[in-house]
Amino acid sequence: KACLENGTTCVTGTTYANMGLSFTNTSGSTWTLTLEGVEDDTPYAYNIKSIDSSGNESSNLVAAFDTESSSDGTNPTLDSVVFDGTNLTLTFSEAVKDSGTYANSQWTFTADSTPITLTCVESWNSDQLICTPASCVDKDATLLLDYNQPGTDDAITDIAGNPLEDITDKAVTNNGTADCGTPTTTSLWPHDAAPPATSATDCPSNLGHEFFSTTGGHISQGCFYKHADMDGQTHIWSLWRDGVELAQKTFTEEPESGWICQDLASSVEILPDTTYRISVHTSGNYYVRTGSYFANPYTNGPFTVPAIGGKYTDSVSVAYPTSNTATNLWVDFTFA
Repeated sequence: KACLENGTTCVTGTTYANMGLSFTNTSGSTWTLTLEGVEDDTPYAYNIKSIDSSGNESSNLVAAFDTESSSDGTNPTLDSVVFDGTNLTLTFSEAVKDSGTYANSQWTFTADSTPITLTCVESWNSDQLICTPASCVDKDATLLLDYNQPGTDDAITDIAGNPLEDITDKAVTNNGTADCGTPTTTSLWPHDAAPPATSATDCPSNLGHEFFSTTGGHISQGCFYKHADMDGQTHIWSLWRDGVELAQKTFTEEPESGWICQDLASSVEILPDTTYRISVHTSGNYYVRTGSYFANPYTNGPFTVPAIGGKYTDSVSVAYPTSNTATNLWVDFTFA
């Protein structure tokens, strides 16, 4: 076992452990120590003890040495970037690491000259980096990627410390399928007529469904269909993704019945081919329903609700709807 204490005896309370050393019994009482994760051209000193099968420890031995200078003087390069419709996969010529000053803002990603923010999963000591664009990337867009090291410090380097050189206008292979133009269909159902729904009673609930869009855009309004029996209740519309509420709208000055759409405080971006849920919380016992509506997937324009895509959660307050149903509970949005 060993501890690292710069060549002096380990202080009281310091645990002797592997400390990045791999111990191998070569033969008899001879052991080979292999170092992992050490820097080139750097002095090290380890305190080492051995222990027999009875638990008796030896005296402390200081093993001091200098690692050799690296013979690797080649800078890493970014060989390819591919967009698959969801993520960019950056492939380098060799494994790279964060030398301590990396930030996602060092990348500049553009689609037809429009900058799009990237969030990269920092999985270092690998020859790949996976990054996700913050907004829709059109299938026909010309994609470019730039990288700038931060000032005089190097952020991305290879394992030997050689820096990734600045990158300008690296072409990105676009394998996306999304059409990010404004869709002609802006909601799941037309709002100019009453749906084939009936009034029902239950406890206060969060009622809605999940959906996805094949095109990116923004939701600017929350909508639901109101039966006259629902008058006098409070109705709160919510947009969710992976259990996180992205927007909420409490309806005010409601008409007695009919489709109701009201503006959100700010529009919310919807990414293509990404699952979301919408719901309306009803404070009373009345709601509207159409049974077996989602027995099969429902599609209107770019929007699809999957089979058994209705969702609900009984609650006296706003909550993420998790239970499945084929019933349509008539919650909608306005999309642009």
